[in-house]
This record gives sequence, C-alpha cells and structure tokens, in this order.
Amino acid sequence: MCPTFHLDLHINAGETLAVDSFTLLDRNGNTVVATLLAQATDPEKFVPVHVAVLFPNAPLVAGMNYIANFWGKRNVTGFSRT
Repeated sequence: MCPTFHLDLHINAGETLAVDSFTLLDRNGNTVVATLLAQATDPEKFVPVHVAVLFPNAPLVAGMNYIANFWGKRNVTGFSRT
C-alpha cells in the first residue's frame, strides 16, 4: 500500500486553474474515490491558484497502475489532461 500518494497538476504561475471535474481510475477501470484540493476548496488558501492536488481517500495498492483525468479551465480556456 502507498500511504502518501498525491498528484499535483500545475500551470504557469500567474494563470488561474479551475478543475471542473476529475476521475482517478485503477488499471481495471474502477473508480478510486479521491479528493481534489485547489484554492477554491482549500479553507486555508495555501494552494496557489495555478495548482490542484489530488489525494486518494484510501491507500493505493502497490504495483497497481492508475490513471487520473482532469477537465477544467486554464484561465478561461477549456482543457483536459490525463
């Protein structure tokens, strides 16, 4: 098990990142429950506006491959990232 995994999504400093939705899937296509932390959801506002951090809600399985998908806006332009 991997107890401290997280995935950071960055764009250029000075730009604004808005993640509208995301998925985290294991290699079998099963959804892994995860929490996204971005400035909009960070109560302390420690996360900069150009960063989002994805944390799985439970430890991941060692040796398992995972796929993270993000959809949102970079400034006002839509994007998707895998």
